[in-house]
Amino acid sequence: MEALYLGDGARAWFAWHHVASGGAAAGGMALVIVPPFGHEALGAHRSLRHLALRAAAAGIAAWRIDLDGTGDSSGDDLDPQRVAAWCASISAAVDAARAAGASRVVLAGVRLGALLATLVATERGDLDGLIAIVPVVSGRKWLREMRALQAALGLPAAPAGARTFDGDEILGFAMTAATRDELTAIELHKLERPPAPRVCVIDRSDMAASQAWLAHLRALGSEVVHASLPGYVDMIADAHKAEIPEQIVATVLAQTTAWSEGTTRGSAGPGTEVPELPELREMSELREVREVREVREVPEVREVREVPEVHEARIGPILEQPLAIGGLAAIVSRPAAEPRPRRALILLNAGAVRRVGPNRMYVTIARRCAAEGALVVRADASGLGDSPAQPGHDERIVYGDTLAPDVRSLVAWCREAGARVIVLAGLCSGGFYAMEAAIEGESIAAMIPINPGAADLFAYQAAEDTERYRSSVRDAGKWKKLLTGQVDLRRLARSLWSRTRGQARVAAEHAARRLGRPLHSDRAARFVAAVAGGIQTTLVVCSTDPALPYLQKTIGELWPRLERAGFVLRVIEGPDHTFTPRWSQDVLADEVAAALHRVR
Repeated sequence: MEALYLGDGARAWFAWHHVASGGAAAGGMALVIVPPFGHEALGAHRSLRHLALRAAAAGIAAWRIDLDGTGDSSGDDLDPQRVAAWCASISAAVDAARAAGASRVVLAGVRLGALLATLVATERGDLDGLIAIVPVVSGRKWLREMRALQAALGLPAAPAGARTFDGDEILGFAMTAATRDELTAIELHKLERPPAPRVCVIDRSDMAASQAWLAHLRALGSEVVHASLPGYVDMIADAHKAEIPEQIVATVLAQTTAWSEGTTRGSAGPGTEVPELPELREMSELREVREVREVREVPEVREVREVPEVHEARIGPILEQPLAIGGLAAIVSRPAAEPRPRRALILLNAGAVRRVGPNRMYVTIARRCAAEGALVVRADASGLGDSPAQPGHDERIVYGDTLAPDVRSLVAWCREAGARVIVLAGLCSGGFYAMEAAIEGESIAAMIPINPGAADLFAYQAAEDTERYRSSVRDAGKWKKLLTGQVDLRRLARSLWSRTRGQARVAAEHAARRLGRPLHSDRAARFVAAVAGGIQTTLVVCSTDPALPYLQKTIGELWPRLERAGFVLRVIEGPDHTFTPRWSQDVLADEVAAALHRVR
């Protein structure tokens, strides 16, 4: 895997190049993968990464592109001319694939990415194939669906004085009125030219196929293969739950392989599953670390690659650089005018979400803090995002024994880069590991935990459930649900048991403190001691999040000592755990920037 930026200097588009096993020989096939939009892209990231890894292992060079204004690419949702910019970034990836030696290129897009890939393929006219995975065929219908999902969240309205924009919010992301109007006008079944000579459309097995578009493609002269397959819903679930849709991945690889060999698999009717090729089924079982090592050890890559060496890109007033820090995939942001800033901010993964953070908040925070003079590192811990899992460990371990060494590696790298004041920050598990680093004596100046989670997930869940049940006892409707059997009594019982167990543990720890013999397991006391020892701490929590009551209960009588040590508590009213409302993301960025400025 090779991380690089594409573009002409005005915009920088981040991409991964997965070099084909055996080298990217001239005349080979390349697969350019286009992600979906927003929240769907966060969940689908792992599956698309595995698709690229398996394609490279099968001898097909793979490219993953972050669309303009998304992921690690420059720009933002609020920028103008989104559709044109998205298409330009896809086209740049196609050009890069050809420059690296591929004579044939297949575009594979997912959902809105499939719509954009179709537009690019139609405009260029030089693609060898198009694979549309659960494609958005009508921009108008997709926007209607997104508005319905947004409404189902039931989020409160933005408070007075909050920053707003003209447009819609789409599950934590922005869709300006101009972008909405652009998408509304796009109907794939009205395109007048075929996007590619060969098209594979993969629809969801639980929904009706896009028959009008399939018929239109055939009428335009494209050779069409169609399959209805399961797995898409699991593919775009929350990052810690998302699963790889094996049949979809196998079908994409089988179809691309068939096209690269100049053969066709024929058209599969609606509801028909395209079978896996035996060799691809075996590839799906390869360990990811092994695949990555095989790609990295190809000696021919430097000889055939013609893409310019781009190690950093200018993103407004800052420079960004993709690096491997301690074997971890990371993006480093720093002010262009100051190559070795004195202060460094390390943003730790929020759960299993990759380094861009929920709703891409980490990118916003990193670029703002870098523009204000800090070195900022957004890194994927082992087994998360684009970092391979440690040998013997699974992916997506949010709370595990490999995370603490990762934090140490990042801190050490920042010191080597010249930083003398190092701050750890993160949402949920990222906040937890920032606190853990302080407890374990990591040499940091400050930490900014944001809605921090807990390794004891049962106790944390109990705190969350307790808060919810406490408000429910005054709700007659909730009592009606309980009496009519509409409440999950098993979960209620588990929460009550976990709460009782947690209360007993906390009581024992508090008793040991009063006796002057704190228990080693009393991490709350050790956290307070770390703050009192000089680690500046700003705790940022949402008013409805269980993090604050959980911490207050475990810290107990030591809370006044925490406040005397200069501990800063910032409570934000309104947002949910991951700051889905767009206005709250701006507020969070303000809080993190202010906390970083307080560190001396």
